[in-house]
Amino acid sequence: MTNPESPERPIPLPDTERPLIIFGFGGSATRLAAQIAEKCGYRMGPYHPDTYDWKPLFTWDFDPYKLRGLAQDCRWGFKNPWGIVYLKFLHLTFPSGRFWYITRDGRDMAYSRNRGIFNKLSEIHGFTGERNKRFAQAQVWAKLSGEALDFAEKYGLNYHVTRMESLLKKEGVEGGLWEFLDAKPCDWESLVQGNGGSVGRWEGKPMAERQAIAIHVRDVNRRLGYVV
Repeated sequence: MTNPESPERPIPLPDTERPLIIFGFGGSATRLAAQIAEKCGYRMGPYHPDTYDWKPLFTWDFDPYKLRGLAQDCRWGFKNPWGIVYLKFLHLTFPSGRFWYITRDGRDMAYSRNRGIFNKLSEIHGFTGERNKRFAQAQVWAKLSGEALDFAEKYGLNYHVTRMESLLKKEGVEGGLWEFLDAKPCDWESLVQGNGGSVGRWEGKPMAERQAIAIHVRDVNRRLGYVV
């Protein structure tokens, strides 16, 4: 198990005790990440055929011991964007798991139509109305993404952060990714088709609005390496 106070590499455990957990906001190419994991030999837990989400996660049906049973003798994992909300719980449940956070530009996420997480959490900001939803989404994204980055910095080698835009372009992600997955390089060019059509959607929005949104996400975007 990983020592929370130590940056050292975690003690190797059987792959059945080290699930790959893919999380991030909906619309951030988490499905693509799950498909890449499958090509690398991971058995991704039973999922919805369209979204690749493992639906029983975070319901009364969730039983980590039954989930471990799905692994048998192979490397395994599951994908669900809501993992970013329940990250502390998942870390306690699978302290030596591989956590793969797929993120994207917070300015784009402010205009996301995939509002499942945002609708549940934006009430804490007291926003209502279509325009205010965009600011609420920016704030929720910044809060949860910042917490995910804090986890990645604290637990080091058990966590890997990939920007959606880099994943789609295959730029600067491969070396560290294969080491994190403990897998041989695979080609995911064919999987990229149909992804990324909404990248940069914030750029066509009204100047004053996008500048205001950029303020909410600026600090986390910088931590992720986006030009702000």
